[in-house]
Amino acid sequence: MREAVLRFKYGRDLLLGPALGTWMASRFRVFFPQDSPDLILPVPLHRARLRQREFNQSVLLGRPLAHSLRLPLELKAVLRVRDTPSQSLYRRGDRKRNLKDAFRVASPERIRDRSVLLVDDVFTTGATAAALATLLLDAGATGVSVFCLARTVDPLPPQPGSIGTGQQETEDP
Repeated sequence: MREAVLRFKYGRDLLLGPALGTWMASRFRVFFPQDSPDLILPVPLHRARLRQREFNQSVLLGRPLAHSLRLPLELKAVLRVRDTPSQSLYRRGDRKRNLKDAFRVASPERIRDRSVLLVDDVFTTGATAAALATLLLDAGATGVSVFCLARTVDPLPPQPGSIGTGQQETEDP
């Protein structure tokens, strides 16, 4: 999975997006047997990052998932309004600070009284998911679930008093 994520996200192998999103759709009920979201919200990219990368990997994963679940893919309700450096550059403790005021609800009426399935490519510390979940709940979402293609794990357990090694490997969720 690690190689697929790296090829997709950084190697620009865009054909992997629909395939990985379809795989996520096939696994949705395994991970979320009781969830009935009202909409799918891919983690937004700032417009500068989107211009640089030319695609939002979370949108490419979310499209086949939305199609399979017959749910709307919400692309306008939440914006990334601050061009933050990549989370991969930060250690665990700094990731939350990096995302402070990075997102804004642009259309609260699209979120209010709805259950949201947040889609992202990689779950590392949960800082992005937590920032967006808080924002969505404050905007009136009835619930937020997070579905990521992969998660990272520390190869070694953290030492007492530390927050993590800062070195992660990607594995299947």
